[in-house]
Amino acid sequence: MLVLLGAAASACSPEEVPNTLDDPARPGFVGDTPRTMAAVRAAYIEAMQSEVPEAYHVTREGALVARSPAQGLRTAFTDEGAQVEQEGKDAAAGVSLAAVRWGCADRLEPLAGAAPEAQDNRVHYQRAAGLVEWYKNGPLGLEQGFTLEAAPACRSAGGGELTIEVALGGGLQAALAPDGAALTLRDADGRVALRYTDLFARDAAGRTLPAHFELAEGGVSIRVDDAGAAYPVVIDPLVWVEQTMFTPSDAMTYDTFGQSVAIEGNTAMVGSIGASNLPSGPWATGAVYVYERINGSFTQVQKLFAADAVNQDLFGWSVAMRGDTAIIGARHKYHNGSGAGVAYAFVRQNGVWVQQAKLAANETTSAFGYSVAFLSDDRVVIGGPFRTNGAAYVFGRNNGVWTQEAKLVAANPGSTDQFGAAVAGDGNTIVIGSRQAFYQNDVQQRQTGKAEIFEYVNGAWTETAVLQPADLLSNGSHFGSSVAIQGDTIAIGEIGDATYAPGGGAVYIYERSGGAWAQATKLFPVDATTATNAYFGISLALHDDTLAVGASGHREQAGNAGAVYTFQRTNGAWSPWNKRLAQNGGGGYSLGQAIALGSDVLLASAPGSGPTTPYSPGRVHVFTTQPALSNGAACSVDTQCASLFCVDGVCCDSACGGGEAVDCQACSVATGAPSDGTCSTFSAGTVCRAAGGVCDVAEVCDGVGGACPQNAWKPAGTVCSAGTNACDADETCTGLSALCPADLGPTLTCATPCATPSFSTGSTLSTGTGSPQAVRTGDFNGDGKIDLVTANESSGRLSLFLGNGTGGFTSSGTISVGGGPRDVAVADFDHDGADDLAVADAANNQVVVYLGTGTGTFGARTNHAVGNLPVTIDVADFDEDGHLDIITGNRDSDSVTILHGTGSGSFGGATAFGTSAYAPRTVKVADFNGDGRADVATANVMSGGKVRIQLGSGTGSLALGDATTVGNNPRGLAARDFDGDGNVDLVTGVDNANAVKVMLGNGDGSFATPTSFTTGTQPYFVTPGDYNGDGKLDIAVANAGSDDVSILLGDGAGSFGAPTHVTVGDTPHMIVAADFDGDADLDLAVANSLGKSVSILINGCACALSCSP
Repeated sequence: MLVLLGAAASACSPEEVPNTLDDPARPGFVGDTPRTMAAVRAAYIEAMQSEVPEAYHVTREGALVARSPAQGLRTAFTDEGAQVEQEGKDAAAGVSLAAVRWGCADRLEPLAGAAPEAQDNRVHYQRAAGLVEWYKNGPLGLEQGFTLEAAPACRSAGGGELTIEVALGGGLQAALAPDGAALTLRDADGRVALRYTDLFARDAAGRTLPAHFELAEGGVSIRVDDAGAAYPVVIDPLVWVEQTMFTPSDAMTYDTFGQSVAIEGNTAMVGSIGASNLPSGPWATGAVYVYERINGSFTQVQKLFAADAVNQDLFGWSVAMRGDTAIIGARHKYHNGSGAGVAYAFVRQNGVWVQQAKLAANETTSAFGYSVAFLSDDRVVIGGPFRTNGAAYVFGRNNGVWTQEAKLVAANPGSTDQFGAAVAGDGNTIVIGSRQAFYQNDVQQRQTGKAEIFEYVNGAWTETAVLQPADLLSNGSHFGSSVAIQGDTIAIGEIGDATYAPGGGAVYIYERSGGAWAQATKLFPVDATTATNAYFGISLALHDDTLAVGASGHREQAGNAGAVYTFQRTNGAWSPWNKRLAQNGGGGYSLGQAIALGSDVLLASAPGSGPTTPYSPGRVHVFTTQPALSNGAACSVDTQCASLFCVDGVCCDSACGGGEAVDCQACSVATGAPSDGTCSTFSAGTVCRAAGGVCDVAEVCDGVGGACPQNAWKPAGTVCSAGTNACDADETCTGLSALCPADLGPTLTCATPCATPSFSTGSTLSTGTGSPQAVRTGDFNGDGKIDLVTANESSGRLSLFLGNGTGGFTSSGTISVGGGPRDVAVADFDHDGADDLAVADAANNQVVVYLGTGTGTFGARTNHAVGNLPVTIDVADFDEDGHLDIITGNRDSDSVTILHGTGSGSFGGATAFGTSAYAPRTVKVADFNGDGRADVATANVMSGGKVRIQLGSGTGSLALGDATTVGNNPRGLAARDFDGDGNVDLVTGVDNANAVKVMLGNGDGSFATPTSFTTGTQPYFVTPGDYNGDGKLDIAVANAGSDDVSILLGDGAGSFGAPTHVTVGDTPHMIVAADFDGDADLDLAVANSLGKSVSILINGCACALSCSP
């Protein structure tokens, strides 16, 4: 389970926590009051979370990060609070938490932000004087708590209940339980993703304080009645995921926790044959752990042993429950002079399980207790498969006394049958598996297995049928490995079935009609063709119209990781419903070795799992279940639906195009269908793909087919942005993209160009404690003047500077990104006309997006995961939908990642593409092969220094293209047409060569041999532009080693002259060009990394300007 717990027993030190788990006679269990059970839960949490391996300790990964291997959780702690995510899942399945206000119910004061501090597995925030918000990471998940040294002042002034308000972030919606004891957090489909429960408060005297939740705007309020409380007071709620796990509180290697499982209502039992009778009893006696579901959460409340426990009893080999009675098998218990096995009856009295009787056969047996099952409240059947030919025994209870009523043996037994290895019963019918039995009348003597039916007729148990299907063709089929019965339905597992794959397994379903049993169907795993040695059918559980099947050998996650399949019966037919895997399943976990099915929950054991693999104590996974849904019902995945089609958010009668966002059919009213659940085709003329940009056209349905016509654009030459004056040419559509080409504005040149570039330092802008790695231009406040933004890695912030149009800038504050911002892109991602920001956060392997308001401020951040160490970022429309996408160069992943824009400021899935070259340092987008589509170039600092081209498809994918070696450590990269031939060229600064390399493009994605031009020392970033007014492209280079900028004048044919150097600040990294002072020539802004500043260089080339030809 995902847990954000509190150490509810924190008034005690870990050594002082009372043993509330193993003593069935302790008074605290009598009565089972909610407050008593909350205290039990608190003690359990404290015991589990206090002493943990180093894997649970907090580490620094940019931010402070804690992982819970047992739960698959990752929590990042920042100044804003704790952000919990389930590793491998979408961030929408997580939640953020932070205490934001406290005081009295009617007088709340804001809490200050605080930096997190960590030690071992604990993190704390000093939110106010006398108030600490803390977290503890462990195998149960993340524990959240609050310690208050004294009551808030408002309490003594007559204020209401002690209150702490917690902000809950993320996309989940909170709903409060009627009694205020719990919250459910649901996703957009209404499914429970998390629960916020188990609120517990205790004062310094150990007294439990009444507490409850109330919903608050943007979060939840925790209310505590602290009347008469002795401070300090500790408060802690619990957040957990709908899928959870049982882990023994005293787990040790080889425990085989999960050998058997059972569930009845809100009570679950788990057998652990290797567990010991601690603290003073013998080792490896076996034990059964008891769990109770309280406020939706399962809590370990007891640990059962046999009264006469000794070593190697294997107590817990099997377990079954009915009402307040449990039968537990100890198949190796010494009895009648040998390890013949016994079974124990336990009953629940006043909430406590106590041993009632010890059951043994009236003869010497072998492995009695190997299998157990209830027939009714007072009757059970117990298997003893290794007594000669095997046997099963029926026991009945009368006035609390158990006696043997019958011994069942096969009518036609064999010495290797293992009759009784699996048993199941319902009322007057028993089904017994003989997994090693020979096939009847088979001259080849194949051991296929069989199942035998006994019925209680005229006061006696009589064998009435032998089930052995005709297609048991392979020796070692093991038909009868597991059995289940409910009413007139029997399920029988055959783990050796090889119909689709060797050892894949199968389950046979039999139905009773007119007193006779007939095979109704045969079930296979949904992935049967790849399920070699999955052992599908090793365990079975049947409840109403749901069947669960264990496959402990399944290999999808790793060898023998295991899986559990569920099937649903609708109108008499069985169909696959779901496949469940262990969270972070590993080799040898054997998920599904034992299973149990309740009305809304499925237990699946993984006796080989745990944090100490390969000799792990074991776990039991808990999955929620629900019936298959009918057409029209809301759904989120196919397997929820009886039709197996979840389309447009509802169960549908057909695949209906698979729910594509752009097509001409729908299955829900919300997406255009006349009714929910029936696939319908749109009428002719219905727009199926809206125009996504000024150069796009809308596509419409034809009224016949379900597919939307192929995307098309306005014809090439269509004016999309008219010129503003005689010197400004119209921009026209290319016919290959939805976007209008960028407006380059008027093209001006000097009547007499300057012979040499001339720049002076206009001003120096401080970035405070931050070392700027990047500087970019934009208009953030909508005044038509150029502004600047820097990405400051060392401080984790962006700095904003607003321009005045005359070359001056004013700081307008910073934005806290956290982590390590290395680069920033400026673009309009939501089509509102305001500049937005996309930040490459290298430390957290993500892009952080801030949407601009157009007034100089930005909205809340959104985070988008990309590859490892994103150090460079650019934007383009890679899928040609009219919306800008983001691309990052991920240095440690040797890849680029594209985030697909939706046009609303949000981004869809991330797609990664390898560069086949090491460590991309800069990414640049342009059309390198002349097809009108966005291609990508990366400068890769390793692999001998290569510039790699990746060609765009127009659908969002990239294909590897040319790779050109330019020398070790290429840094910046820019794309322009330097020789005037209409093809895009490239220039890169090569650190180790103290030069730039110019690569002239051939127009097909390939390049001529690079030409080298000398710069200053350690050239980092390059920016082309016309810096002397001659109408030809020049290059400006930031030299990190010589603390200057080199200007190289171009001749228009792809060659460049000797550099002119302009001194700037310490270690310049990036340089951008724009007209900051409004005189129509290009000025420069330079980000000085170690100088923690930006140098503004004003172009002093004064000349008479005129339109270019």
